[in-house]
Amino acid sequence: MEYLHTNGRRFFNYFGSLVNFFEQNKFFIKNFTLRGAPYDFRKLPYENTDFMDKLKSLVEETYKNANRRPVVLLGHSMGSLYTLNFLNKQTKLWKKKYIKSYISVSAPFGGTVKALLGVITGDNFGIFYRTPLSFRPILRSFSSIISTIPDPRIWPSDQVIITTPDKNYTAHNYPSLFQDIGFPVGKFIEGIFLNVFLDFLLLLTHSVIHQLYCQNFKHFLRCIFS
Repeated sequence: MEYLHTNGRRFFNYFGSLVNFFEQNKFFIKNFTLRGAPYDFRKLPYENTDFMDKLKSLVEETYKNANRRPVVLLGHSMGSLYTLNFLNKQTKLWKKKYIKSYISVSAPFGGTVKALLGVITGDNFGIFYRTPLSFRPILRSFSSIISTIPDPRIWPSDQVIITTPDKNYTAHNYPSLFQDIGFPVGKFIEGIFLNVFLDFLLLLTHSVIHQLYCQNFKHFLRCIFS
């Protein structure tokens, strides 16, 4: 979990800095009271059925390791959406016993323009020796990417998110956008997957939630193609 690759840690640091910070406190012992829950980010939660069962077992085991102290769940980006889905599937009694709080870091609630950019031009996720465009075909096949594009229930109809020399697009005219970028099947995929994560948000019942946003970092609000 600390690094996305065993080599080249400088370029593949993910949770490494956070883990190092927590390990300064003697209470946090890696793989005992400080746990990680990696998952297949290409898929939606209902496609990763085994993950939810394993996460529940991990929480209960960590609770015991910590002398029966409730667990703090921290999710980053799409991991926050997975955590939310997980919590919505648990009973109130279970959450009261095992969960102290849920920390959501930079969660794309309501969708993100960056996901849409991945569908249009690809995304190399910072892997500098591959072009973003080379990843586009596979990104278009990920149900998770389609499900996190800007949701028209949240994004206003007058907020332009894609600008080209010939046309502007909002979250309310995806069929036209997908047709124009040569991805007509996208409008059918979008209709199936787009609302999945927002529906989880509407079902939220857990009361102790902390949503953290980063400051002084660039965020995608609009993409301009010239």
